[in-house]
Amino acid sequence: MIKGTKVRAAAFIAVSGLLLAGCGGASESEPQPGGENGAVGAEGGTLTVTTGQGAIPQLDPGLATFQWERVLYPLLWDGLTDTDSEGNIVPALAESWEANEDYTEWTFVLQEGITYSNGEGITAEDIVWNVERVMEGNASLAAKYLASVEEVEAQGDSEVHFVLADSDSVLPHGLTALRIIDPDNEDEINTAPVSTGPFEVSNFVPDQRLEMVRNDNYWGEQPALDGITIETTNDTSAAVTALRSGDVQVLWNLPAADSQPLESDPAIELLEAEESTQLHFISMDTTTPPFDDPKAREALSLVLDRGSAVDVAFSGFGEAAMFNELVPQASWAFDDSGLEPQEVDLDRAAQLFEEAGVSEGETLTWWGLAGAYPEWNREGQLLQENLAEIGINLKIENQETGTWVDKFVPVGQEYPGYIIPNAGGDLNDPSFIYSRLLSGACECNWASEEFDELYAEGIKSDDESERAEIYQQMQEIVSEERPILISIHAPMITATQSNVSGAWVTPSGDLRLEAAQISTE
Repeated sequence: MIKGTKVRAAAFIAVSGLLLAGCGGASESEPQPGGENGAVGAEGGTLTVTTGQGAIPQLDPGLATFQWERVLYPLLWDGLTDTDSEGNIVPALAESWEANEDYTEWTFVLQEGITYSNGEGITAEDIVWNVERVMEGNASLAAKYLASVEEVEAQGDSEVHFVLADSDSVLPHGLTALRIIDPDNEDEINTAPVSTGPFEVSNFVPDQRLEMVRNDNYWGEQPALDGITIETTNDTSAAVTALRSGDVQVLWNLPAADSQPLESDPAIELLEAEESTQLHFISMDTTTPPFDDPKAREALSLVLDRGSAVDVAFSGFGEAAMFNELVPQASWAFDDSGLEPQEVDLDRAAQLFEEAGVSEGETLTWWGLAGAYPEWNREGQLLQENLAEIGINLKIENQETGTWVDKFVPVGQEYPGYIIPNAGGDLNDPSFIYSRLLSGACECNWASEEFDELYAEGIKSDDESERAEIYQQMQEIVSEERPILISIHAPMITATQSNVSGAWVTPSGDLRLEAAQISTE
């Protein structure tokens, strides 16, 4: 088992029952060939991977929109830095880095001999091009992690120098999200991609199938596998069937209800992060009625039964966000002192809705995602039942992915009266979890100068106690303002056949397969 990753398997059931987040029950050890079952690992073979809740429409990491696309990051695209299975920041394309005393300048030194899959060398100028591409606004998910960067320049072929607008002690963490592509390959990245990671693409059919083979020119440690194939299923039941039959060996983002029966299957292991930053939340447009009024957002929070959502919608997996907290309660940055629990109170909710202009008989719309996240449907139904108790209608609509996203992306779009379920995981540092609510970053369209200033103050220090005090103040703002409603902190679960070892899951729920092996017995 990989450190930082919890394994749920049949052997644990008789002792522990459901192993909920933070409950332990799995021992930690260094990765071993053949995984928990003691089988002998084998070099080679092709691993087949699927998910019932996502597809890969394109290959450019700078344009990735959906979390499932991030499975490609460690396989095809290296960054300057990376995260290991225990959450530590480790070298990748950069072998070392250092900052000045106040963290306003950073210098990264590149590894010797780093190359693209075509054998061409990776230079500091290439890194600068990738950073500037994000800074210039190409919609990269990495943009928010590099928001402090003001200038970047190459110093010779092997050093990259960053000048920041303000102090940023967590820049090496943020750079794990910036994955490097060949500037000369930008226009052909979906048809003839050149990679920087341990695998390269041999065949790609958007939204259907991606085939990768070992990159023989990879500068780092060669993977054990000959290749990895990712197939799109778009049907969770079919994906589970394919896993049980052996047609696929790995299934990512397994719905909670489907996880329960697999726990007792000795041929299957369930993987999750020991401490998950993955949260399920509800977004509303905070700039248009009725949710521009904090009273309406508080009312909806008082209708949202977080405890029942865990038990009913998520089949007991996860932890209710009873304080509307952004960080999980296991985090060093969490402190519930001064926070009021978000208990269900329908009478108070009805009063607040009335004061915010939402009267009996009015209709709100739940804008869900078709063919994925069945937990959201059940959560919407629970909300619908409670709203009906106070005379407010909730229309549940599920849309295809493109239609669903277009309602609230890019940030700044208006969607009055809509309630949008969503989920996401951030890099394992509290600053990045809080950064999703910075002005201009949240699809809820919320902006708070005080919140932004506290965030900037928090990343100036590398002292956890100092930072924790700042994040406590930020959490108090979130609990009072309720720009989004966090319902559950729930780990993303990956199911593997028991002869697969070396796979692990990050706190944000991303699947890591670069060290995976398939055992021979």
